[in-house]
Amino acid sequence: MHEVGLAFDIVRMAVEFARANGRHEIVQIELDVGECCGVMPEALALGFESARKGTMAQDARLAINRLPGVARCAACGRERAAAGYAGPCPACGSARAEIAAGREFRLKSIDAR
Repeated sequence: MHEVGLAFDIVRMAVEFARANGRHEIVQIELDVGECCGVMPEALALGFESARKGTMAQDARLAINRLPGVARCAACGRERAAAGYAGPCPACGSARAEIAAGREFRLKSIDAR
């Protein structure tokens, strides 16, 4: 479960940011997590519970913005939910599709005091 390692990295980055800006407490960490990025938000939140212990983020809230996945037909350009992109395009029948959105995984903001 790589989400635990990601959670520890996120807390480490937030603590480094807070210290570099003269802050002593992290209130909230906000992430954007795309549906197609390979990260399970529930597992990340669970890992965050362990990662924040004993740090200035120990009482911090983790806010996860879930971004939908979008697949685009390579033949006709029609977009559909990435969760249902297996199989032929409903518009043209092509089996060629690519992920157009939903691969994001970014640390959006850190609220520190």
